[in-house]
Formats: sequence, structure tokens, C-alpha cells
Amino acid sequence: MADVSVKRYDYINVAVNLSIRQFYQPNFVSMVANIIRNKRIKPERLHFEITESMTADVQLTTAILKDLKSLGVSISIDDFGTGYSSLSYFRSFPINTLKIDRSFIKDISQNKEDQVFMAHKLGLKVIGEGVETSEQAKFLTENGCDMLQGYYFSHPLSEDELLCYLLKKPILNN
Repeated sequence: MADVSVKRYDYINVAVNLSIRQFYQPNFVSMVANIIRNKRIKPERLHFEITESMTADVQLTTAILKDLKSLGVSISIDDFGTGYSSLSYFRSFPINTLKIDRSFIKDISQNKEDQVFMAHKLGLKVIGEGVETSEQAKFLTENGCDMLQGYYFSHPLSEDELLCYLLKKPILNN
């Protein structure tokens, strides 16, 4: 695809799932800083996703997350609800977003806990993962979910497939 198409969508955010091995690598933050600088990435468009299990060492996790945030990137807790953490546990972490696990989305109308409301009270954005039906999308939207993702919108796409998909859709303001 031509660079013109890519530049047309330079406002798109990119989320990167981190493994525990990557996250705790001693030079991880400096590697990220070098990549941002050398590839001229807009750090505000880069989102790192970690899982609840990666937050067991609170002091080290907090230090790494603060260093990453100082680069201008965003941090998400992915698959929230699959571990043993509560929302209050995440108060000490400099995170931006909670991604509610698809296991909660599947039977969302029966979920009595209002995770979206509680996350918003902590100043976090909320992403509903695994949205597969219009009913789920409607329910999550009506209940304050900030963003949605899942097969209802699209299956995973390669870079070329994504650009073709975007060219068929109207450009939205960021």
C-alpha cells in the first residue's frame, strides 16, 4: 500500500500486548524510548496492555509503568476480571484503561457488578472486549463503556487488510 494511505490514518492508536518476560526485561523502557524516537512514533498513539497477573510485584510494576508513562504512552490492564484483583487494587498504578474480559461481556446483562461505573470513578476509560452481537454493543454503550472491540466489528486484520478496510469507511475525527 502507498504511504499516502498510511499518512491518511496517522491518528490511529496502536495497542501492544506485553508478555511478562518483555515487561520485566531490565532495559525495556529504554528500548521503547529508542523505538519511539527512531521510528518517529507519536507516543500518545501507543498503548501498552498488561494483564492482571503482571501486577503481582506492586513496587516494580509501579516503577516500570511510571517510566513508560513518562514517555507519553498509555497503559491498559487487559482481560480485567480473569484474575483476583479488584478495581481498588489498581489505584496505585498509573494506568489509563481497563479492558473488561470477554467472559463478562458474554453474559453482560446478567453481570450485577457495575465495573464500568467503578472504573470511571477511578478516572479510567473502559474497553469492552469480545463484543460479538449488536445487543452486547448496545448494552455496553448504553452503560457508559468508552470503547468496544470484538468480532462484531471485525476479525483480526493484517496491516494491508486494515488499510483496505479503513479506505471503505469514512474517516472519523480522533
